[in-house]
Amino acid sequence: MKSLEGKRLGVYTLEIRFKAMRIHGHFDLSVHLKNKNGTKSRGPCIRGLYSKGRNDASYHFFDAQFFPLVHFENSTVNLIDENLADGLFELIGTIIRPGGQLYFLSK
Repeated sequence: MKSLEGKRLGVYTLEIRFKAMRIHGHFDLSVHLKNKNGTKSRGPCIRGLYSKGRNDASYHFFDAQFFPLVHFENSTVNLIDENLADGLFELIGTIIRPGGQLYFLSK
């Protein structure tokens, strides 16, 4: 999760927020964007439950919701229209070990 912090997505950078949940190894994870001025988006572009799982990748998953419209103070970015969604999912895929699973719901 921490490896995503500061990664570039077009002209934006990723800001990762996570909080440990009640079950060991589970985290509430949200991904925000920062624009070139360093202003953080009002809401996340991805938010969900991340599970580290076991060493053999069993129970390793990320169950999340994708928000393609990202709002900043004075603008809105559509990640699909700006061709940034694929790059975002490629970055998210780097935190899932082989055998792990991604579940996404788009809003």
